[in-house]
Amino acid sequence: MDLVYVSLNTLTEDLKAVDIYLSHFQLSLERLPSRGLIVAGSEYKKRVCLQTSWQTLSTLLPDQLSQSERENLEKIVSEQLAQAQLNMSHSSLLPILQ
Repeated sequence: MDLVYVSLNTLTEDLKAVDIYLSHFQLSLERLPSRGLIVAGSEYKKRVCLQTSWQTLSTLLPDQLSQSERENLEKIVSEQLAQAQLNMSHSSLLPILQ
């Protein structure tokens, strides 16, 4: 089990914010008792959400990311996409990794 070092209230509020964000893409968080959370919705909507999120993230990330920080970020994103069984081309990731 993964540990999250924040209060239950913080986690609850953050999940509400995530659910609101996802609703803009006709997606939602589904809670699976004793298992966790999944993003529910169509594959297409998930991809639109991911692409929009990457574009937003690329404008928020500082320009001075080191090469090792970029590599770590790419590794984390790739692992999470693989775990979610989603494919994204390397060229789609480039805007947030440059």
